[in-house]
Amino acid sequence: MPEPEPAPESEVEQGVPYLEGPYDEPVAEPAGVPTPETPEDPIPAATEYPAEPASLEEIAEMPTYRIRVSAKHLMLASPYFKKMLTGGWKESLAYQQKGSVEITAEDWDLEALLILLRAIHCQHHLIPESLELETLAKVAVIADYYDCKDVVYAWGRATWMRTLVADLPEESGKTLLTAGITSRGTEQPKRVIDRSVIPVSRG
Repeated sequence: MPEPEPAPESEVEQGVPYLEGPYDEPVAEPAGVPTPETPEDPIPAATEYPAEPASLEEIAEMPTYRIRVSAKHLMLASPYFKKMLTGGWKESLAYQQKGSVEITAEDWDLEALLILLRAIHCQHHLIPESLELETLAKVAVIADYYDCKDVVYAWGRATWMRTLVADLPEESGKTLLTAGITSRGTEQPKRVIDRSVIPVSRG
């Protein structure tokens, strides 16, 4: 596999979160200090997986992505991450000792996760002005899980919801929109990125 070209300094300084992947093999845990990543644009499309539980062999073949993020941004936006990185957990100990740590996130949709992370990092120019109802629901679920709904509240209320309501049939639009945003559902979405490794660094 050819060595990736190092990211330009301007992208390293300004480009968090940025994405690298997929990898041919899952990243070992713990993965240690993250190596420099090269951003990819556009975002790779999520992969279709069967609804049935995956076997160990299938899990080993699932793609792994790395997303570099800022610990300061995460802790300011999310009590979940603040507790994880300062509360005496193994992640916080690694972060305090090394200045960086890898957090594994599974079963999140890659596009929805990146939208939330870009909102947390104030990369508003990279956030789409309109979302499909399914994608909006996935963003809402991830934001609720990490307790950082406020970072996408303005986008959801002023931009995404308005666009969706305009596009949906008048008699069902409000009901569908409300259900899509508030319901976690009972089944995992078929289009998911099954494993995302998030290297977290200071700054």
